[in-house]
Amino acid sequence: MKTIQQISISLFLSLLLFSHCVYAKNNALHLFIFPYLSPGKIIKHNKELKDYLSAELKHPISIISARSFLKYLEGVKTNKHDLILAAPHIARYAQLNQKYKPIAITTQYVQGYFLVKKNSPMKTLADAKGKTISMAPPLAIIQQTAVESLQKVGITLHKNITQRAAKGHQDALHLLLQGKSDIALFGVNIWKKLSVENKKVLRILTKTKKSPGLILLGHKDLTPHFLKHIKKSILAFKVPKDNSAFLFSGFKAVSKETMRQLDPYTKPLQ
Repeated sequence: MKTIQQISISLFLSLLLFSHCVYAKNNALHLFIFPYLSPGKIIKHNKELKDYLSAELKHPISIISARSFLKYLEGVKTNKHDLILAAPHIARYAQLNQKYKPIAITTQYVQGYFLVKKNSPMKTLADAKGKTISMAPPLAIIQQTAVESLQKVGITLHKNITQRAAKGHQDALHLLLQGKSDIALFGVNIWKKLSVENKKVLRILTKTKKSPGLILLGHKDLTPHFLKHIKKSILAFKVPKDNSAFLFSGFKAVSKETMRQLDPYTKPLQ
């Protein structure tokens, strides 16, 4: 005969299972995507991904983003999103400090481009000493690797190079084009989508080292079976050839070593 404690535990587990069933039927999963572009463009460009996952998982998907890096980080820290597609170091932070498990990583890498105007006299990154650089605060991984690149040629941010704060990649580029900075830091994947008109007046001075791409994570409250289903589905995702605006070409499995190598870049996020 069951004790009152055993009955209580059984009832609790039954209610927990029932809550997952109700959740699965009635609520959309929130996919919180890192703001590499404006929220409106991210929602538009990722429509195929949303539709694909909704069909594969037989579950509605809602894409949301944030207006800035810091707002996105704040959103991750709330633990309220079911899925997050995060910058690599934010993904590692979410794995270590929040309630998220890595699922997959984009096949594209993350890398920063130091851009100058085509007629700039600068030949190497060392020539940036004493100049002004437009870039976001060194929280994003591209900004952190950019600081490392500058230090290798004897340049220290705020000491022998002036930083003009930018809200993001697009803002950094606009400051350069407007003549308010001598050099701008831009992301490789955004550069590939940049208009021909802008590329005509710019050139790449040098590049930062490569870092892992954006990482998809799932909330720990999702069942292991459902997380496996998400992983199987996302690894099979193929970007439609007619969607030139989509930033990624696909996803692959993410290793423990890939996650561990991101540890040094999580420190500014604490």
